[in-house]
Amino acid sequence: MTTLRPIACVGDNVVDVFRDRRQAYPGGNAYNVAAYAVLLHQADASFTGIVGDDEFGDHIVATLERLGVGTDGVRRAHGASGQALVDVTDDGDRVFVGSNRGGVQRSLALRLTPDDEARFAASRLIHTSVYSGIDHLLPRLAALAPVSYDFSEVGEAPHINDLLPHITVACFSGAHLAPAQRTEFAHSVLAHGPQVVLITAGAGGAFGYTADGEFHEPIVPTPVVDALGAGDSFITGFLHHWTQSHDPRAAMVKGTLAGAAACRFEGAFGHPVPVTEDQIAAIERRTFTR
Repeated sequence: MTTLRPIACVGDNVVDVFRDRRQAYPGGNAYNVAAYAVLLHQADASFTGIVGDDEFGDHIVATLERLGVGTDGVRRAHGASGQALVDVTDDGDRVFVGSNRGGVQRSLALRLTPDDEARFAASRLIHTSVYSGIDHLLPRLAALAPVSYDFSEVGEAPHINDLLPHITVACFSGAHLAPAQRTEFAHSVLAHGPQVVLITAGAGGAFGYTADGEFHEPIVPTPVVDALGAGDSFITGFLHHWTQSHDPRAAMVKGTLAGAAACRFEGAFGHPVPVTEDQIAAIERRTFTR
């Protein structure tokens, strides 16, 4: 039996602070992909990134360890961990009010060590995101293993064409795009190097594009507790299965199932820590609105 190599996740990590319930949930795109790989797919995964030395940072690292995600690449730095404020609307939707823009991650640059490079070279894929602040490392990462990259909303990433030649799987959120716009955009991305382009469209499901064609997978109906991590979980499910089969259509089916599973957690994947009114007030003073 073949043993699958790990998925290596690099970059952003935060706590999503829900003001209404006074709870902080660990998250962040790269962080979530590592967590979902272990939680939902029983896959090996590692996380590499910079985490603050505050109480939230302690919880971010402890949660990884509790899940069984590899933490050899975690660096602790003096300062606040990434924090995002979340409100819940009357109809149950989650709204990001603002953030401290990654906390210590915003002012420090991740530098790769020989141990990092060895860990990445032994992985089947490296995943990161536009919020991770490691675009300067993409050429080196791509020389070690295939790279997947979450650009978040279409149009958010500057210098996208400079990054694409180093990326194997490019992920976007594009619910606002008309079908013709979505297809045109995906083909423009493929022309710059990626093998796969994924565009999630909220209730419209997910769209995948390769040199062989376009694929669509509708959402999987499920009771929704919190849809906060659904997109990240879709990406994780797709990557876990695509790196084994290289069948994008089958991997998208697995991705949509994983996205639905994430909707049944509070926060991205649970594991909250209580937050006091004083902590929330302190976060509000350090928060930048979007």
